[in-house]
Amino acid sequence: MSDRKKVVVNGCFDIIHPGHIKLIEHAAQHGDVYVFINSDDSVEDLKGHRPYLGEEDRAEILRAIKGVRAVLIFKNQEDLHNLYAWMTPDVMVIGDEYRDKTVVGKEFCKKVVFFKKLPGLSTSSIVERIRNAASTDLR
Repeated sequence: MSDRKKVVVNGCFDIIHPGHIKLIEHAAQHGDVYVFINSDDSVEDLKGHRPYLGEEDRAEILRAIKGVRAVLIFKNQEDLHNLYAWMTPDVMVIGDEYRDKTVVGKEFCKKVVFFKKLPGLSTSSIVERIRNAASTDLR
């Protein structure tokens, strides 16, 4: 690892979109970015469906983003907790919707930075737009 600060972001990162890029760019302002992503099974447990992109595809795309030093895949909340305990990041960057919620691994980070999500940029909203476009095309 480098002498720069270790900055961690985590999430599903399914259908990677400009909001994810902005999050990583913001995180990179604080140091080297390490991305912890949910495994395919973990996404299914969390969201109730398989991810649209598999874990290896998501990891490969994330590794290609400027500022990302490494991508690690976690299987469950305990696994995520253990990754944070192992890495002991200097900074955690997380969406501001988690401001008043319990955040796994927060206790291992020296600093937590909340990132304001960009409106209309979420995997769910993209999937909804695709579904609406597909149903319109079928008419």
